Amino acid sequence: MKINLLHKISLVFCAALLAWWCWSGYLETDLTFFAGLLLAPLVVIVRGGKGNGFYAILAATSMVAGWFLPARTLHFFALAFTALFILEQHFGKLNRLPVLLVIVISALVKNWLVVFGFPIRLELSRAAAGLLAGFGMDARAGGNVIWLNGQEFSVDPACMGLAMVQVSLLFGLFAVAFFERKTGGRIALGWVAFGLFPLIFGLNIVFNLLRILLLVFFGWLPGTVMHEVGGLVGLVVYVFLPIWFLVKTGVIGTRMTRIGRIFTDFLPLKNRKNLAPTIRGKILF
Repeated sequence: MKINLLHKISLVFCAALLAWWCWSGYLETDLTFFAGLLLAPLVVIVRGGKGNGFYAILAATSMVAGWFLPARTLHFFALAFTALFILEQHFGKLNRLPVLLVIVISALVKNWLVVFGFPIRLELSRAAAGLLAGFGMDARAGGNVIWLNGQEFSVDPACMGLAMVQVSLLFGLFAVAFFERKTGGRIALGWVAFGLFPLIFGLNIVFNLLRILLLVFFGWLPGTVMHEVGGLVGLVVYVFLPIWFLVKTGVIGTRMTRIGRIFTDFLPLKNRKNLAPTIRGKILF
């Protein structure tokens, strides 16, 4: 199916404007931002049928908000949702998962993690020192610094850093999109946003606590091979694998029946099935 000329010109304009914003520094870009763009073709799924204007409403809302509050994040939202609206007008109704992808790679999440990342690191430092002291070691914490047997260890921003959390959220979206495509099921946007994402954030907190304990106990300082290897292996074992397992088996959906009803009970009965998370064709809510 060929995209008609108007759609083609519109999409080229959106892509060109995004490229210009990235090149000129108008948007804050990093590896996670571009990783999210590469993930977009997997996350965007055509459901078929006529679009209901969902992305048009989001695009218009972002444009109006961006007019009165000239924030770059709102301009990015307007551009992204406009592109999704154009795609939906031609190919048919799209899934809603791209909404979360746009939010995750935006500066909104980055700023939120910067604000809350530091106090979390302080709590992680105190918790790690307390656990080490509980095992009879000479450990204490002051701010984001831990002293173990007189040696000082600083809990750097990489612990609960925005890159690590964003990568985890992107992996969660990848897992959901992968199993949606594989099974043909549909997973509710509310389930991902208020069920999976908080769980991913919690897994990152647990992982970073274990990581700090490991690094301090063995004295693996930043810049050493084991410091980097330990972080990567721990991220895979304590974050990626649990996310993959939970999304695959639908454990979260079956454990969150009450929360699922919050997002579906206000709808007519005939519409609830389409919004409830499904894995392998089974309704989980």
